[in-house]
Amino acid sequence: MDEEERKQNYEKFKKFLNSNMRVKNSLVELAPSEKDNYDENSKIQYVDKLYKELRDIEFELSNMIKCFGRDSNVLKEKISQVRNNLVNFNNSSGDVRKLYQDNFSDMSEALVEDVKKEFKGYTLSYGLRTENLFQKSKTINELLHVIHSSIMNNFRIMQSMPIIGEKDNEFDEIVLYGEETELSKEIFDKFPKDLDIGPTDIVSMENKVFMMVRDRGHALTIEIDETKEADIVRYFIPAICNREMTEKLPGIGKITPNGARGVFDSSKEEITQKLFDFIGGVPMDKDIIIEEQKMPEEKEYNFTPLPVQAQKEEQNLFDAQAVKNMAMEVGENGRKLSDIKKVQQKIKETINFLQEKFKNIFSKDTDGDSNER
Repeated sequence: MDEEERKQNYEKFKKFLNSNMRVKNSLVELAPSEKDNYDENSKIQYVDKLYKELRDIEFELSNMIKCFGRDSNVLKEKISQVRNNLVNFNNSSGDVRKLYQDNFSDMSEALVEDVKKEFKGYTLSYGLRTENLFQKSKTINELLHVIHSSIMNNFRIMQSMPIIGEKDNEFDEIVLYGEETELSKEIFDKFPKDLDIGPTDIVSMENKVFMMVRDRGHALTIEIDETKEADIVRYFIPAICNREMTEKLPGIGKITPNGARGVFDSSKEEITQKLFDFIGGVPMDKDIIIEEQKMPEEKEYNFTPLPVQAQKEEQNLFDAQAVKNMAMEVGENGRKLSDIKKVQQKIKETINFLQEKFKNIFSKDTDGDSNER
């Protein structure tokens, strides 16, 4: 890939991120207030606003995937379903808050887990997996989440950024892509030599830095947003190599079999130290602890153990070879009936033995005398 192609891909990537941010801002601005749900007239006005804004949202979502030469009929169908739901909304009895949640803002936990599973680490293509996840999506927020995850975890896209700098620490290669900023340069220059990581990519642009750190949580993804007051760090860990270590990470959210997300902030003076401390705390594959299998709880039983001789006699009642022959040796007409009959006879002998040996336990009359029944 030549330098000109890298620059073009970088510009596409920036357009993708700008569209992503515009949709997120729209979702926030469209959230209904109490007055939007006041009466039928206010509901009509609010639904009209949703309907008009949906056109811009559709344009932005389509642009996000078209940036990388893709299109999706499924995406169009899903947005069309949302549009139909707006048209069919009953202004007299419906609740616009529920309308907004069901069609714009809700995020299914099941879909989040599916997205984690499908884009675990660094995928190589857009492909059928993204289309399948579109099918499962019901809201604009879910569609946005699928698009964002599919592109941010696409290895080829991330590798197509223009390279600013490359270096090695004691463990692997670190590459800085995009356009150099003060924060990205500080992260790149101060990256600890002794921090145990796999190949690490840093993608830099105005007010935002992305990092992909392999071999930490399988493929740790970090997104840093710069604000005037502080830097906000969001991260995704696709593989929980060690739950105890993961639970200690700053700002960790819910941990599931498909990974975990978290967020924390930092002052600009402390961002690099907090960032590197965080990366160092994310478990690696070698940190996996195989949990010992728990033995079932012991239950208390009120019985008298068999005398040693009785235990020996009981153990010798069955001929193990007879059982093996019955289960494994096959004749012309199926398993040998003679072996089955032998086992049946052994069962009868066992029952007779136990009844005789313990008749004083199994049968007692009211006077305490033993009676065989």
